[in-house]
Amino acid sequence: MKDFKGEKFRSQKVSELMNPEALIRTYKWLVCYLLQSTAEKFSSTQQTGKDPFTSKNDCQVYAARTLSIAFIEHYSLEIFWSKLCCKPGLPQEIREVLTKILLLYGLWSLEKHLATLYQGGYAEGPVPANIIRDAILELCTAIKPEAIALVDSIAPSDFVLNSALGKSDGWVYKNLRQAMSETPKGFERDSYWKEISNKLQAKL
Repeated sequence: MKDFKGEKFRSQKVSELMNPEALIRTYKWLVCYLLQSTAEKFSSTQQTGKDPFTSKNDCQVYAARTLSIAFIEHYSLEIFWSKLCCKPGLPQEIREVLTKILLLYGLWSLEKHLATLYQGGYAEGPVPANIIRDAILELCTAIKPEAIALVDSIAPSDFVLNSALGKSDGWVYKNLRQAMSETPKGFERDSYWKEISNKLQAKL
């Protein structure tokens, strides 16, 4: 915990965020901060005379629960990076795609902890929030060309995928037409169309 005391968010542009090791280090700070906050919250509630069970309940919602979520996210990222992305002999093109997935999941998850990052003093000003969100959008665009290959590699069944466009038989237009025809009232006007039509005519 001492190694992360006083550490700050240092990235000033999106390209600096595209580093899995920096992302994992940020998560380490987050886990340490939440661990300390949870311990302090538990201690302070006990000092008010509450029993251990009640004290644990009182520090669950905004402390221990958030800590457990952040910890499992950090652990998932660390294992994904060290055991999969850094695996010896892994082809470079596969490593690049896996790294994009890691960064997208990591930054998307970290964005939900922005309030805690600011609360703990790790992030200051508008830059951290802005570049994290910009990086997420850039990664979505970057991973778009690999989307079909990624779905195929996981190979979910058509029932699980539940997509008219992504069925394994490849009949895109046939499946799309069938999905539209099977949708209740898919070719009918909604019951409120007259009300909307009258309002539009009145405004015109």
